[in-house]
Amino acid sequence: MSYFDWTPDLDTHIELVDEQHKILVRCINELHEANQRKDFEAEGKIIEDLIRYTVEHFSDEEKLMDDAGYPLSKQHKQIHQRFVDKVREIQQKRREGEDIGQELLGILHNWLFTHISHHDKGFIPAVQKYLAAKSSYDELEAEAAVRAAFQNPRRTQNPAAFPAFIDDDTAAVNQSENNNAQESEDIFSKARQNIKNLKIWR
Repeated sequence: MSYFDWTPDLDTHIELVDEQHKILVRCINELHEANQRKDFEAEGKIIEDLIRYTVEHFSDEEKLMDDAGYPLSKQHKQIHQRFVDKVREIQQKRREGEDIGQELLGILHNWLFTHISHHDKGFIPAVQKYLAAKSSYDELEAEAAVRAAFQNPRRTQNPAAFPAFIDDDTAAVNQSENNNAQESEDIFSKARQNIKNLKIWR
C-alpha cells in the first residue's frame, strides 16, 4: 500500500491540475520508499525534484487562476509561497546533516491533502467556467477557418502553358489570380492550424 493514496475526492476535474497533483503524490511516495530504505542519496534527489516540480505546478495553477479572474488568486499565491519556503527550510536542515525524512513526509502529506481538498476547491468553478468558454471560442474559430477555406476554393495555375508574350490586361489578370491564390493558401493554412479544435476531433 502506498504512503499517500490518490482518492476520487481529490479530483478537481481540471485535467492539467489533476495530472500535476498526481505527479506530486507519486513523488511523495517515492520519497517515502527512499526514506524506508535509508537511501539518503536518492532521498536528496527526490527532494530536489519535488521542489522544482512543485514550483512549476504552482506557476501553472496560478496562471490558470489569473486567466480565469479568480478573485482570491493573490491569497492563494501566498499559500503556495509559504509552502515552498517551508520545504526549502527543511531541505536546508537536511544539508546540515539532520535526518528530516519523516518530518518532511508528514508535512508534504498533510499539506498537499489539505491544499487539494480545501484550498484548491475554491478556484475550481472559476477555472472550469474559463476553460469551457475558451474551448467554445477555439471551436468557433476553428469552424470559421474551415468554413472560409471551403468558401474560397483553390486556384491552380501553370505559367508554362501560356505564351511568353502577354499583353497588359492579361498580365493584370494573372497578377490578380496570383494574389487570390496566395490568399486562398493563407485561408487553408489557417484552417489546417485550427481544425484540431473542432469538436468532432475531440
